[in-house]
Formats: sequence, C-alpha cells, structure tokens
Amino acid sequence: NLLCFGKFEVNLYKKYKIKVKNFFVVGSLRLANFNYYLKKFKINLKKDKYDICLVAESFTGRNELFGKKDFEEKAVLLIKFVIKFCKEHNKKLVFPLKYSNKNSELTYFRKYLTSEEYNVLIKKSLKRKDDFSTYLTMSQSKVSVGIISTILSEMLAVGQKILSCNFTGHTAWDFPLQGICQLNNNNYNEFENRVIQLLDMDFQEYETSLSNKISYLIHHDPVNSTIQKLKKRILELTY
Repeated sequence: NLLCFGKFEVNLYKKYKIKVKNFFVVGSLRLANFNYYLKKFKINLKKDKYDICLVAESFTGRNELFGKKDFEEKAVLLIKFVIKFCKEHNKKLVFPLKYSNKNSELTYFRKYLTSEEYNVLIKKSLKRKDDFSTYLTMSQSKVSVGIISTILSEMLAVGQKILSCNFTGHTAWDFPLQGICQLNNNNYNEFENRVIQLLDMDFQEYETSLSNKISYLIHHDPVNSTIQKLKKRILELTY
C-alpha cells in the first residue's frame, strides 16, 4: 500500500514497474501540518512580504554521487542568478535556511560564490526556527525559486508561484511539471526574463501556463485534510 502525493507518483511507479498493489492519493502530510500550525497559532500571512524566496537545497557530495565534476558548481549558479537579479531590479530577497546550524550551511557555499555574493547570502538568510520556517517564508513571497525540493510542489498546491531551475544537466533533477514553472537553460538573461514575467502575472494566468494540472502532481484539499485521510486509511489497513 502506497500513500502518495498525486497521480504523478502513481504513473512514475508504474513506469519503472515497481510493484504496488494499492495506491492512495492523499496529498502532503507536512503541508497539512503547516495549515494546522497556521490555524492553531492564528498566524496571519503577510502576502508579498518578500519578492523572491530562494529555497535552500543541499548539494554536498553531489559531484561524487552523480559522477559529475561540476554538478555542485552548476547547482549554485541559481544562487548567483537570484542574487544578481534582486540587486539589478531592487527586489527583496529572502533565504530561509534548511538546517538549524546556520554557519555550517552557509559555509558550504563560500567556495562557489564571490565575497560580495556570499555576504549577500548571509545578510538575506533567515535562521530556521522550527519545521515550518520555510513554509511560512515561501507563503509570504511573490515567487519562490529552487531546484527540485518537495516544498516547491507543496507551495504550488496552495497557490504560490514557483520556478524550478535545474542547471545541473542531470535530468533526475528536472521538475515533474513543465511550462512556465521550469527553466533548465543556465542563461541569466532567460532567467531574468522569466522571473520578471512571473512577478507580473497572477496565479490564474500562471496556472494555465503549466504542462499539467497541479492536482496531478500533488493533491490538496483544504476541507478534507491529509491528516484525516491518513488516519482513516491507516485504520482501514490495520483492522
């Protein structure tokens, strides 16, 4: 029995002939927990608090793992592009950290960034306070930019514009949906034009420019929570 995000995973497992008897599309538990967190603590989101949210992703050891000498360097190109864009267009950038140890996470990028870029990254970084720090920050940003972090899909499901940029040349890191949400050509001018386009459009227009429905990638039902669906399904499978 596999409880999954959406139909995309069902098709993916079938494509690679992974044997699963029963698929249950339930959505994201972490996203449901975030929504519960907002309600429990009566948190009001400040829309458009930031222009660009740079999603932190770990690249450590990826050169060896994928057998590519420049995988990490190409992945960090995204950080360089985002910093350059925000500087040139006077946009408010935020970088919510993935881990609680701020120093070790930021130090990793030092070898790939100039001193100026590195200082900007430090200045714009936001310390991780709890499990929902990044969710909260992305929910208050006009556009969130990353590579393929699951949180990109989750934010897409709740009406947040995202841009997935895989500049590594490794197709395993391609975002599942294509269209305006995806950019794989590591050309700054193309990146610049795409982000300007995203900042200027509303979500309805954005959604129509995707290669498939968002619900295909990740199911989200604000009324019937994934938490309740999981509880129900576990009870049914247990007894």
